[in-house]
Amino acid sequence: MPTFLQFLHTTMMIRTVHASVTRGPRVPMREYPFGCRTVVRGPGVRVKIRLAPLVLLAAVVTLLPAAASASARHAVRRESVSSRGAAWNSALVAAARRYVGVRYRWGGTSPAGFDCSGFIAYVLQMVRVTVPRTTLALWAEGAPVARDRLQAGDIVFFTTTRPGPSHAGIYIGGNQFIHASSGFGRVTVTSMDYRYYKPRYLGARRF
Repeated sequence: MPTFLQFLHTTMMIRTVHASVTRGPRVPMREYPFGCRTVVRGPGVRVKIRLAPLVLLAAVVTLLPAAASASARHAVRRESVSSRGAAWNSALVAAARRYVGVRYRWGGTSPAGFDCSGFIAYVLQMVRVTVPRTTLALWAEGAPVARDRLQAGDIVFFTTTRPGPSHAGIYIGGNQFIHASSGFGRVTVTSMDYRYYKPRYLGARRF
């Protein structure tokens, strides 16, 4: 399907179309960039066709499906979050705790070794939730959650090695989160009030 930029390009190329015809059989006129062939018949006339309104209408029609698709994706996300219950929370916490003690490995995405975002993506995939691979993408794409609204499965973020989200873990309830920590060198459970992480808490996201 043509994009909005393609329609805009067409508008710039052909603001108006002029055609002159004479008596006689139908005469095909030149073929224009948008691929239409104009055929007219009758006494000598001068035809002026203004295309801009049609182009704008076509552009709106082009953009509407994309907007509808985005709304549908957000609706699916809201539905998946609202449908979670105690059973889902328990399954998530159990899956995450299974890897307590696994060593930290920068760039790791498997039980052979995890980094913080690799651990999050791996565990949530076990309960059929797909999330982005990197900490920055997790922060950018998730739905914001207030601290007093945290639920098991929410992703909590901290500012540690650089400004902005630089570390993340999975909130498991009871004011605790589980994460692959480079400081501890392994996957571990930590209190949200732990002296290192409490002042560095940045926020939370839900998927």
